[in-house]
Amino acid sequence: MQVEPESDAMAGEHSVSEDPSSQSAMQFGEYKDSLVATISQHLDLKHHCTSSAAYRIADLGCFVGPHTLDAMRTITEAVKDKYKAGGQSFGIPEFFVYFNDRVTNDFNALFAKFPEDRQYFAAGVPGSFHGRLFPKASLDFVYCSKAVHWLSKVPEEELTDPNSPAYNPDRISYINAPTAVCDAYLGQFTKEMESILSARAQELIHGGLMVLVIPGRANGTQYPSFSQVFMPLETILLDLAKEGMVSKNKVDLFNVPMYFPSPEELKNIIIQKTAGFEIVELSTFTRSSLPVFPTEVLRGAFGGLLTKHFGTEVAEKVFDRYEKEIPTLRLRNPAEGNGVFIYVTIKFKKS
Repeated sequence: MQVEPESDAMAGEHSVSEDPSSQSAMQFGEYKDSLVATISQHLDLKHHCTSSAAYRIADLGCFVGPHTLDAMRTITEAVKDKYKAGGQSFGIPEFFVYFNDRVTNDFNALFAKFPEDRQYFAAGVPGSFHGRLFPKASLDFVYCSKAVHWLSKVPEEELTDPNSPAYNPDRISYINAPTAVCDAYLGQFTKEMESILSARAQELIHGGLMVLVIPGRANGTQYPSFSQVFMPLETILLDLAKEGMVSKNKVDLFNVPMYFPSPEELKNIIIQKTAGFEIVELSTFTRSSLPVFPTEVLRGAFGGLLTKHFGTEVAEKVFDRYEKEIPTLRLRNPAEGNGVFIYVTIKFKKS
């Protein structure tokens, strides 16, 4: 077995809890009912119907926020209800929850927040979910919320080569970039989703479920409403380059490892690029997103990336300037945008 190492992009300070695309919009309560309905409608008891073995759940990219604990409570209670509805022939199993995140995640901070009435055994599993984390056929249910849009890396060879059609100077993302840049990001996202699903195909039991909640964009649109988070950072970095505080070349080599897929793109990846999974549910939620994000949200999300690429001094200058420009940004962007979140449930069926 080969375990996927964590990439540089995933080793920074940013977290899904502090991600602007998460902060701006969807809270767990808004799709809690969908999660309960998913388990009620699609959990197949015949694939796990003995009380002698624990029902095993993995939360990928959990971080330390309260939403992961709310989600695990909801999932375990919904599974219990499903077993109860199945009749007395099905004993309700014990539950074991694996909390996964980067090796730099403070699992002790998460464990300290466990409720006293916790109804499951628990363990922290550090490492990248882009590769194998668990033994074969050892998981019944996988939950991953607002994490897979963070890429493990950007397609650097394409974005930073002046001779490449996807060369991306004067920008830090694919927002407002040529089609070739968008295609390069989509290609990287596709590769990583293939790796993620390939690993889960080995770890899930036959009939096991995986629920993904992903910040995305509507079909037929090129950019998400979350894109307003990139523009001020991009402008500030270019201004610092003009002032000689950072080299222009260094700015041109910096690209944020995030991609917001459309439902159609995600559907095509699951159906065409991976074997063994079928989509049993795919829906979208639309929520308002903040026109301007607080400095600390951006620092939490991008601080590690900026520090690693530019150094601490430049990173601090970026956030200092952003803080000073917030009033102007609010005048320039007074209205909230609409963020799209994709909710998809897939079932693994051994071929």
